[in-house]
This record gives sequence, structure tokens and C-alpha cells, in this order.
Amino acid sequence: MDMSKQNYLVVVLVALLVISGFALEGCYGAIPAAKGKSKDGYKAKTEEELKAEKEEISKLIESKPDLVAEETYTELEAPNMDLTIAVVSMLEEEGNLDIYLMDETGMNPRRLTNFPSGESFPSITNNGKRVYFISDLDGQERINPFQIYTEIYYIDVDTLEVTRLTYDNRMDLGLTVSDDGSKIVYITQEMGQEGYDYPQMILMDGDGKNQKVIQDEALKNCIPKISGDGNWIAFNSYRHGPYDIFLMDIRDPENYSTKNLTNSYVSEYFPAINYDGTVIVYEKLLNGVQDQTMYELYKIDRDGKNEVSLTNDKFCDSFPTFTKDGARIIFVSTRWDWDDDGHLDEALFIMNIDGTNLQKISKDPAYFDQPDA
Repeated sequence: MDMSKQNYLVVVLVALLVISGFALEGCYGAIPAAKGKSKDGYKAKTEEELKAEKEEISKLIESKPDLVAEETYTELEAPNMDLTIAVVSMLEEEGNLDIYLMDETGMNPRRLTNFPSGESFPSITNNGKRVYFISDLDGQERINPFQIYTEIYYIDVDTLEVTRLTYDNRMDLGLTVSDDGSKIVYITQEMGQEGYDYPQMILMDGDGKNQKVIQDEALKNCIPKISGDGNWIAFNSYRHGPYDIFLMDIRDPENYSTKNLTNSYVSEYFPAINYDGTVIVYEKLLNGVQDQTMYELYKIDRDGKNEVSLTNDKFCDSFPTFTKDGARIIFVSTRWDWDDDGHLDEALFIMNIDGTNLQKISKDPAYFDQPDA
């Protein structure tokens, strides 16, 4: 990859991250924690507890093995899991993100969108017939080079017909859909020259009707995920200090309840949730020094117990998603030097839910992100 092309790719990816709401302020500075115990089960830690957690994390970082990237995974050569993965990519090198479908080998990806707009946050239904996504497909207004109004659409996988669902003239992001396509959750927010304002979490029907605000507290950089059965929503929020993982029970439409699962000294992001909401996987920012970030994947039970590390290395592991059967995790990781320039690039990987049998999906030297299966 020549330097001009590489620089251009960096600019485009930075713009994507900002547009998608991934701005990293908040990763590197904790917001003061609230005192006392809140209605979501959060309880402020004592100075002694915070000190012990800091020491534990420092020891964990120091104990991580020095591995060559290729030592951490094997190659998938033939499909054997019957997976269909939706992902955003610059595979065609046209300067904008499109949505592709691929199997677990990463070979012969099928391009679903081919528009001058940028698509993001694909969410595929269980039968594989629809992929929902975020886009500025209809030429929405651009506020500045990094802010643009986006809306929610879905595409019919067989006919490639696109249907628009929202007309809110805001920036929509963080889209997630239940397995049967009957429930959609997403983040929406106003935009202005100074940044992003008033993020809200919206629950609506699969046809875009019956929109309802279900959360509007400290949702900046929030990316929700709804369980396959449509009963639970995992999301991240900084309402008590660093970003924690929360779980919302939406089984009773008259009484939604929210539980803080992690209550951690460091920040957690991008939760994934299995079909019945019993297990949540997320990334934990162990080292928040800029240019030295260290993200690891963890899982935790619905009751906030049994937190377990799934990855233990010095690579950045991010954006997990469950396979439909809940047996495996697909995620993005910096473990592959695709152009042999000494720089580890992001690629798609898959592993068992216990962190074993790590295998690489990506085959083409291109940007892949935001997987859903």
C-alpha cells in the first residue's frame, strides 16, 4: 500500500469513527462518579476498593504474554459453521463503506450496497433475508466534514431493494435489530457545529413505527445491542463515571428496568448479547494511554456475576458479536499485517465463547468492521 493511499484510508476511517459516535474523549478521562447506591444497582466504590482494582489491572497488563500475531490464531480454509456475516468494508477501495455478506472463511464476499453514500451498523435478521443499516443514502445534509444526518434503512438480500424507515433529520447510529426483525433499537442525536447533543436510545417496531425513547442518560459513544429474542438491551453509558455495561429488561413495556453489570474502574464499550440475554460480551479498555490502547474482550452473566476474560494479549480486540447459536464470538482485532509493512491492521476473527480456537476470517487486505451474524 503506497503512502498516499494509506494516508487517505486513515482520513476516511477517522471520519467514520467520528460519524459513528466513537469519539474517544471519555476513554482517557473518567467522569466523576456519583455517590451512594442508585436504582440500577450501582454502588460507589471505596478508595480501598479502587486502589485494589487499579493494582489488579496493572498486574494483569504486566503479565500479558509477548506474542507474535500469527501465533495467536489459525486460518479458516473451508466453511463448516453455516454462518452469514454482515460487515462494513472498503473492499472495493472506492473511498466509502459498503455492506458485504460473507461466510466464516471470509472468501468470496457478496456486496449488498453500491452507493456513493457511506453505510454502517449492519444488523441481519435470523433468516438472512434482511440487513438493516445506517446511511446518508438520500443525500442528507452534511454539517461539516465529520457530521452528517443519517437515517435507518433495510435491504432485501434477494432483490437488493432498499426501504427507508426513519425521517427524523438527526444523526442515527448504533443500530441493532432482534432476530425476527420486529424490534429495532438505535441511538439518535442532534448535531451542531460544536459537536453532538442530546443522544437518546430509541425502541421502535421493525417497520419504523411506534418510536419510543427508552433511555436518554449519559449515552455519548453508546452502542446498544438487542438480544435475539427482543427482550433485553445491553448498552454502555458513563452515568456513574467510566463507561460501564448496562442491561435493560424490556419484557414489560410498562416497566423497563436497568442494571449496571460491570461497575469497573476502567471503561467498557460495544457490548454483544446472546439470544436470550443470559450472557453479555464486551470490550474493556485496560490501558487508556493514547496510542497505547489495550482492549480485551470479556464476558459476564446477566446478573453481573462471573466476569471472565476471553482474550489475554497485547492486541486491540473490539466490536464483538455472537453467532446465532451463541456458541462463538466474531470480533475485530489487530492481529494481521496484511501488507507486510510491520503495522498490524484490523481484521475479522472468530473464537469459541470460552475464548478458545481463535481463527481468522478476513482474507482480503481491506478494512472490515462492525460485524453482525
